[in-house]
Amino acid sequence: MSITFTTTIFAVLKLFLISLAGYIIVRKKVISEESLGDFSRIILYLTLPALVFVTMIDRFNLPLFRESIAIPIGVLIMTALAWLLAFASGRIFSTPKDDHFLLTAMVMFGNSWYLPIPLVMSILPKAKAEEAIVLISLVILVVSPAMWSLGVYLIAHRPGIRIPLSQLITPPIVGIILGGVCALTPSAKGFLQNRGRFLLDSLSMIANATVPMVMILLGGVMGAIKISGGLKWQFILRVAVLKLFILPAIVIPTLYFLPVPNMIKFMIALQSMVPPATNIIVIAKIYDRPVELISITMLVTYLISLVTIPLFLHITTLFIPLV
Repeated sequence: MSITFTTTIFAVLKLFLISLAGYIIVRKKVISEESLGDFSRIILYLTLPALVFVTMIDRFNLPLFRESIAIPIGVLIMTALAWLLAFASGRIFSTPKDDHFLLTAMVMFGNSWYLPIPLVMSILPKAKAEEAIVLISLVILVVSPAMWSLGVYLIAHRPGIRIPLSQLITPPIVGIILGGVCALTPSAKGFLQNRGRFLLDSLSMIANATVPMVMILLGGVMGAIKISGGLKWQFILRVAVLKLFILPAIVIPTLYFLPVPNMIKFMIALQSMVPPATNIIVIAKIYDRPVELISITMLVTYLISLVTIPLFLHITTLFIPLV
């Protein structure tokens, strides 16, 4: 199966229109910026854990686990490559230390779940989309702790930072682990798929809200951005070029030569082309760092990604067809 550029453009446009609703209701003050935090917590603590739990029950098994162990390894290597690109950029361009650390974080840590999950559910058939969500869950197991440890250091960049364990073990990670354990325990899986089916059905109804809520949240975050002073265009464009163009341009052709299943190659490629993680704004707020530069960079990179993601998705399926 090859994904055409037109298919991905319309898939991304569909998600963009949902995000636009979130943008408008925040700009028009239908909901306050503070309410976005509550909205985010509903996703983090309820709908996203439900989605990954239900999907793990339906799709996760030992053969898939053995086959997909390359996913976290590949993402770690890709993150290291992103660090090298940011490091090289810092050597070429003169950048204040704090800005360089922030740039490094924004290039290293992409939107690993809030964008990939809606995207795969929009462009892939149901069975493949469910398999893709399991693979994304394995990415989350690696990326989330890394962001809330190394990412916090890069963004806050101050000595003696204490990182609570609760930030490393998030509710979606708990949902992934519980779903994986239940999927691999025949008695638990049998109960949930038969007598306890009503539990899975209830969780499925909650899980179905994830995609629209995530896209509304992303739009709302963009709508809350305020531009008050001069823009650091060199910083913004460097993040955009490194994250949205150079990283996927290196990763996608390299994946073609790796001896792993095409679905895994596709998922690593998708992780390479997403814009920076919105949690970077959250971390900056928690540790009292200026968020305006981050917010503006987010807005610019997310707008550019409306074109780059469909383009690189199409290129990916030319290199790596999904049969």
